[in-house]
Parts: sequence; C-alpha cells; structure tokens
Amino acid sequence: MPHHVENYGIDKFLNDPTHLSDTVTFDVPRLGDISGKVAVHLQCHIGTDTL
Repeated sequence: MPHHVENYGIDKFLNDPTHLSDTVTFDVPRLGDISGKVAVHLQCHIGTDTL
C-alpha cells in the first residue's frame, strides 16, 4: 500500500472528496452530461477515480 499512497496521491483523494485525478479532469469534457447518474466507472487502476 505505501507504493500506491506515494505514487498515486491517495492522500489527496482522502483529504478532499472533490479531488479529481488528472485523467478524470482530462476526460470530464468528453463525458457529456452525466447529471442524474448515480456513478460513473472509469476503469481506473486502483479505484481512486471511482471513489
């Protein structure tokens, strides 16, 4: 787990529930309107963007 904490910035996700990874930030404009959706699964490696 320490490898993931250091390299994936998990602390950012834990400390700020609105934090988005660079990948999701890049993808948001491409997703279209997702209002009303319960969840969006983006096939992320360890689930940080899914959280």
